Amino acid sequence: MDADSKSLEVASSVKLECDSDGSGCPVSRWTARLSVPASAQIQDVSSENGEVLDYERTGNTLTVRTETPPTRSELINVEYVIDRNAQKVTENLYTRSISLPGFSGEQTSGTLTVQDFISARSGNGFRYSVDKNTVNFTGTGATNFVTAFGQGDKAEYFEFFGKPVENSSKAYKISVGTLGVTNRFERFPAAVIDTSVYNRTVNEWSAGQYTNATIYLRDGLGEDEKPVLAHETVHGLNDQALGWRSRSSWFDEGTAKYVEFLVRKSSGDYTREVFGEPVSYTRNREGRRYRYTLPSEGDKDRLWAYYESNSSWMKNWGPKQGNREFGYAYSELVVRNYVRNGGRLSQLYQDIRDESYRTDEEKWRGLSKYVDTTPCKYESRDRFDSCLDELNSFDYPVYTVTDIKKTNRSLNVQQLEVEEPEPVRRPESIEVQRASSWLDGFFESLMGFLNSWK
Repeated sequence: MDADSKSLEVASSVKLECDSDGSGCPVSRWTARLSVPASAQIQDVSSENGEVLDYERTGNTLTVRTETPPTRSELINVEYVIDRNAQKVTENLYTRSISLPGFSGEQTSGTLTVQDFISARSGNGFRYSVDKNTVNFTGTGATNFVTAFGQGDKAEYFEFFGKPVENSSKAYKISVGTLGVTNRFERFPAAVIDTSVYNRTVNEWSAGQYTNATIYLRDGLGEDEKPVLAHETVHGLNDQALGWRSRSSWFDEGTAKYVEFLVRKSSGDYTREVFGEPVSYTRNREGRRYRYTLPSEGDKDRLWAYYESNSSWMKNWGPKQGNREFGYAYSELVVRNYVRNGGRLSQLYQDIRDESYRTDEEKWRGLSKYVDTTPCKYESRDRFDSCLDELNSFDYPVYTVTDIKKTNRSLNVQQLEVEEPEPVRRPESIEVQRASSWLDGFFESLMGFLNSWK
């Protein structure tokens, strides 16, 4: 297949074989019913020796019949063109979705050549490799293939379309250092999109999204852009590393939220608790002191009620279903609890990489062998609260990679030394401090006024 922003050219071959043990072999008449896109313009249908074959087409079904001397196999070549523009993500960035026909249980393989290739994804079970602008793929049956291509601003691990994220390599290296998996391609395409366009083309509630082998970022995220980039990078890595067909995304979101948290922590920023308490701190700006409060991610009373009612809908949860605040917090709590109990995500990924979960129930039961899917669930409210306090006060390690060799994907993982921010002050102590500072300033001004009359 050859693709660009204007069209897709496909040259496919189907090999038909008869059962060597059957009484009807060899065969002199062959009939094949092949699937082709409804918009495809058929260019050529021929046999292995180049003979032009007759065919009938009804919708997206191509019926080809051949009559040859008796043989044990027949090769049918079909060439067609689809004159349809690729989807324009943003200026100079495109994606193209390709539906690949196939036969159940039979091998499907091929190559896709795309100028300015960046990344791709295929259906579950397909393996692929890349050589510059050519993707080689192989798998079983039919699949859908998506490729992203274009020319943007190339950073070390991302190709940006729109304003590049400063020091973006940090987001990638912490993602890889934490999970122990790497991008199969040189870079992730990252489209930084104007907020109004993002609301219209992506959604109105997220800061970023990974879909169709591409990272989408809302413009104007400020200091949140690097953590959000890391979050979406994890989605991209998970998409490649975990070939699961279930619809739920609690594990995917939990690992993404956890890495996002680590990137914030690595920058010395204050971070939000999960089903905990608000975090308040002060900062001086232009000679004045300001107080900031970070609300907890998730309400602990609601988590307690979820456990008390023996609810289990988190096993089927995904952000599009709603309950996003609770769902994101619960997903991250599962991962934080795993790490707090001595787990290492890179080892977990090694353990589960060959798992194949087809349903939400399979995934929940399967991953429950490795992680506690109901963290801090106790009959005692005091023990429940104490567990959450311990989770939120734990010093989570931040791992990064200092070297990623493109040839063999070997990783040199090291733990970062993170500079802790100033101790968190509770709101009441801050109010006292602010009042004291105001009084100090008042009396200083008063003494200055009195001294001016001496």
